[in-house]
Amino acid sequence: PNGLSSGLLEVDVATGQKKPMQGRRWRAVSDFTWLPDGSGLLLAALSKTGAEPQLWLVAYPNGAARRVSNDLSRYLSVAISGDGRAIASVQMNIASSLWVGPADSPDKAQQVISGRLDGNSGMTFTPDNRIVYTGNHSENWDLFLANADGSNAHQLTFDQHFHGPATACDHGRSPVYS
Repeated sequence: PNGLSSGLLEVDVATGQKKPMQGRRWRAVSDFTWLPDGSGLLLAALSKTGAEPQLWLVAYPNGAARRVSNDLSRYLSVAISGDGRAIASVQMNIASSLWVGPADSPDKAQQVISGRLDGNSGMTFTPDNRIVYTGNHSENWDLFLANADGSNAHQLTFDQHFHGPATACDHGRSPVYS
């Protein structure tokens, strides 16, 4: 439900029988490891579309989840020391920006939009030379519109749906996105 299709399965090694573990579902789980005392798991998991994968502790067997990290970074993998006193994770930070310049002199391009992930999932020009671009400003991929010099930038969509690469149609009056 709601795109949260990943869960944890418990497998009985003697019989091979699988059963879903208690607790929440995830948009994606990229890595996990058992705590040394068996009381739960440490996960790198995506809680919803538009959020970055974060670190979570999941209690075993009740499945209660507690978020460990809470930032703009993307956590890809996790490990825990044998004594349980240290955790390690691979953290990835992504940045993007939009640049505009003359087609006959691309070396004169200038950065016009510099939000953390602006344009990372697509951008397009409108017929009147404005830019429609994606941005993730509040854990949701929305569409934004700005003049070609980056001025007058404002958000176009507010519906909590993922907005992918866009194009402008209807003579630039309607952005269409995937």
